[in-house]
Amino acid sequence: MKQKRTIEIKIMIPFLIVVLIPCLAVGSAAYWTGFQSYKHERLQEAENQLNTVISYVNVLERQSLRGELMAEHAKKLAKDLVSDTESVILLEYSGSTHDADLAEDGRSPWWEPYLAKGNGSYKREQGSVSLQEEWVLIHHLPTWEWTIVIPFRLSYIAEPLIDIQKNTLLVMIVAAIVAVQCTIFLSHHLSRPLKNLAAFCQRLGKDEVPEETDLALTRDDEIGVLAHAIKEMLDNMEEKKLLEKRMERMERLASMGQMASGIAHEIRNPLAGIKTTTQVLASRLELDEKNQALFQGVTGEIDRVNRIITNLLNLARPRDPQTRTISVHDVVNQTLVLLEKENKEKNIWFHNRISSELHYLVDPDHFKQIIINLSLNAINAMPAGGAITFSSGLNGELFIQDEGTGIAKEEFEKIFEPFYTTTSTGTGLGLTMVHQLVLQNNGEITIQSEQGKGTVFTLYFPVQGRE
Repeated sequence: MKQKRTIEIKIMIPFLIVVLIPCLAVGSAAYWTGFQSYKHERLQEAENQLNTVISYVNVLERQSLRGELMAEHAKKLAKDLVSDTESVILLEYSGSTHDADLAEDGRSPWWEPYLAKGNGSYKREQGSVSLQEEWVLIHHLPTWEWTIVIPFRLSYIAEPLIDIQKNTLLVMIVAAIVAVQCTIFLSHHLSRPLKNLAAFCQRLGKDEVPEETDLALTRDDEIGVLAHAIKEMLDNMEEKKLLEKRMERMERLASMGQMASGIAHEIRNPLAGIKTTTQVLASRLELDEKNQALFQGVTGEIDRVNRIITNLLNLARPRDPQTRTISVHDVVNQTLVLLEKENKEKNIWFHNRISSELHYLVDPDHFKQIIINLSLNAINAMPAGGAITFSSGLNGELFIQDEGTGIAKEEFEKIFEPFYTTTSTGTGLGLTMVHQLVLQNNGEITIQSEQGKGTVFTLYFPVQGRE
């Protein structure tokens, strides 16, 4: 029984605090908002009165200047309007003084010091009566040496605000009563289910994976038992997750090592022979400048393929990128020249619409490999041919869009995993290498795809002149 009362108290007090404090805050905010609205309406009303008087006086001034009215008659009409307008005061200057009326106690009105200021509305900051604000609107008419004044007061406890306060207090009292009743009801009925829930969590902690939650291990009631049970489950599942991740990483690295060894053995030796043969042919043949450039390009590409193999072998321990500023348009164009030759018969078309002003701070070899892998991925997705478009965005993005079969949404998170492929001939490493190279060069890559309509890869790397 004692334990039950402890649970009820621990539920009741926080619940009341959580409910009552917002009620007070909302009530205060509602009252202050009402006062601000009330003040705004009064100021707007006074400004409208002042603008009406000023407009009428200006018309009379113009008629007087044009000779349509005598000056004295125009002034009389203006004074009649002011006298008929509630709370508007007209001051006439005689020399350097005005004829402002004295207050009932013989002193000058509180707003007299503000007459020296320009046209506008002013709030009395000092000497005002508590629980109210005092405002004065002033407009000078230099032609007739008049000043129009509209003083008024705003009470914090004005009658409209009192009505609002009554309604707010009523709502707050009702909310407090409901909160107390709900708290008593909940605290009484929650203690028994908590015992069953604690026992259930103790059993569940050995088999299921719970959601992350805040734990209160210092409690000595049923909630404390529940917290310890959840802690036990989280510990078990955390160890299981770490073990699974280690096993998965080890399997991937083992498979990658086996494949990398095979590639190094099967490709590096033929590449060395090809490179040697190319160099011998280039030295024996009499080549013009164009063909010499082609041989140099072949040799350069052989070296790049050899570097790719080295990068594959070091995929788990990749080399640091040698970054420099490159022209994205030019590097992509150089890469597409090679791809166009290889895919000329596949009805594949490449469109380079990248801005010539786009420059990335990136490793050139890494960037070429990224473009090649994404292009080959797009080509494989278009067995019937189509266009691959390279374009740039306003914020330095690089878009690679194809017209292929698209990728299912459930495969988005898997396509960058090692050895994951949807084709019988793929190795599942192309996009994995792309993802790793992008991250190495402080870049980002995202994917948008719709089955049957194609895929768009978006790349972003540090742009020249930006952080």
